[in-house]
Amino acid sequence: FKVNENSRNRTFNLEETFDDPSTTGKVARFEFADDIGGGVTDVLLFDQEGVGAPATVENFLSYVEDEQYDHSVIHRSIPGFIIQGGGFGVADSELVQLPAEEPVVNEFSPERSNLQ
Repeated sequence: FKVNENSRNRTFNLEETFDDPSTTGKVARFEFADDIGGGVTDVLLFDQEGVGAPATVENFLSYVEDEQYDHSVIHRSIPGFIIQGGGFGVADSELVQLPAEEPVVNEFSPERSNLQ
């Protein structure tokens, strides 16, 4: 499908198109400020026990729930692949390092590729 600029909102049911049994459907939504281009990015979380990365998801959600991503800096973004940020934010027009949680256990699995 194609979405043109300024088109009306539409909803597409993609349940039959995409099926990843390693996700439970939790989604984190990031809304970007208009002065930096605006927009919304939804992040589907890979959190199914025994298959996903539940400790990583729990760690990520703790930052979201504590509003640590509010006014934070995205320092790396590759469309369709990765968004990295959250280590630094802006306070009183100054760049500041944000407090970090304890390191999360490495949930690497050769079953999950991190290659594009």
